[in-house]
Amino acid sequence: MWESQDTSSPVTLTLAEDGAFTATGWPSAVECGGQDLTLTRDDDVLWQQIVSYSGEWEQNAYGVQFTSSSAECSSNWTADAWMMADGSTSLRVDLAPRKVDDARDEQFIYFDKQ
Repeated sequence: MWESQDTSSPVTLTLAEDGAFTATGWPSAVECGGQDLTLTRDDDVLWQQIVSYSGEWEQNAYGVQFTSSSAECSSNWTADAWMMADGSTSLRVDLAPRKVDDARDEQFIYFDKQ
């Protein structure tokens, strides 16, 4: 299980070995239905509608690809994945998809593996 860090509301991603995933506490303003908002993890609008949904995941050259056709959050997005110096792994979800190079730290949701 992966848990969000420094968010107003807890978000978890559970990735099964068979390629299925479940997201709980997911802010629907992020990646659901193709929304394209420039948000920070502190924005109230980000946390107005929370959903739980499931889909499929796979690791690729860019990180971890998540796809879902669920009614709660139809989506297709990638989380960056990397290993920290201490050996732990982190995931990062970008909240400003059109401005990645200029993004500030608060425009990402970080997940640590539990």
